[in-house]
Formats: sequence, C-alpha cells, structure tokens
Amino acid sequence: NDDYVDLGTISTSNKLQLSSPANNGLTIMFSSYGAAGGDDFSRIIDKSNSGNAANGWSIWRNLTPNNFTFRSNNVYSLNSSNSGIVTNTWAIWAISHNQTTGDWVWFKNGQSDSSGNQSYSIPSVQTNARIGTWNHSTAREFNGRIGFILVYEKALSSDEVQQNYNYFKDRYGL
Repeated sequence: NDDYVDLGTISTSNKLQLSSPANNGLTIMFSSYGAAGGDDFSRIIDKSNSGNAANGWSIWRNLTPNNFTFRSNNVYSLNSSNSGIVTNTWAIWAISHNQTTGDWVWFKNGQSDSSGNQSYSIPSVQTNARIGTWNHSTAREFNGRIGFILVYEKALSSDEVQQNYNYFKDRYGL
C-alpha cells in the first residue's frame, strides 16, 4: 500500500498516449493481488492530468461492486465483470477495445468476463503517468500487488489474450 511507480511525463509522441493507436485499438493486460479495503478508485495505471482520467486514460478498482473500470477522458467507462476481484488472490486481467468497431471485452484469467460496444476518445495531451496510483495528487494507491502490466496499441483477440495468460499463469499459481 502507498507504493507506486512514476513513469514520468508521457509526451504526445509516446505510445502510451493511446490517443491514435497504430492498429486502431488498445489492450491493457495486468496481474493483480487485491488486498481488502484501500481507497475506492485506487489505480492500477493512470495516464491523465485530473480525476476520472481527464485528458488520458486509467484503470481503477471500485470497492463496490469490487471490480475494475477502464475510463478514458473523463467520460467513457468500460466496467469489468460481475465476478469481481477476489481478495488475497492473484488474477490476470485484460481490457481489449477495438476503436474501429467499438467492441470491448474484459478478460479474467484468460476468459471473457464482460463485453459491450462503446466508442472512446483519448486526446493527445502530454500528461504524467503512474502505476499503482493516480498521477496528479496523493491518495488512490492500489492496496495490493501488481505483478505486470502490458500495453498494446491494438485490440488483442481472445486467442492472443489466452496465449498471454498461459505464459504468465504459473508465476501466479493459476
């Protein structure tokens, strides 16, 4: 708790902008071990300059109903599955969004957990980025552990998500 990784300033030419991904989409995959309690809206990763992922994007944990949310530019939210986060247990998560079709899918441990269709807009604005907290003030630290984070400029297929899950799962006892 209260530890984070500061990624520094993300320039408008940095691939972490995700405002105009080379392959018309994005996928963010990570492993987490959530402890009980902590801040509501605690961040896995945040690249923005204000609350609700203004001028960027973030993934955060909701304590109620205990799931993850991807949000971009203060408006667009893609919620995780209803199965939620199991306290003191590792899981591998991914959010994949096809910018062309609007289709998005949350995955938990290689399996689709929820899906939908929604557009999103991430402006090309220079902001800071952090893993484990938001980047513009104190609080919102993730209470637990983050094992890895992968960011892709494309929507991974379910087979690609499964392949990554299979690669990492033994490290987390899954």
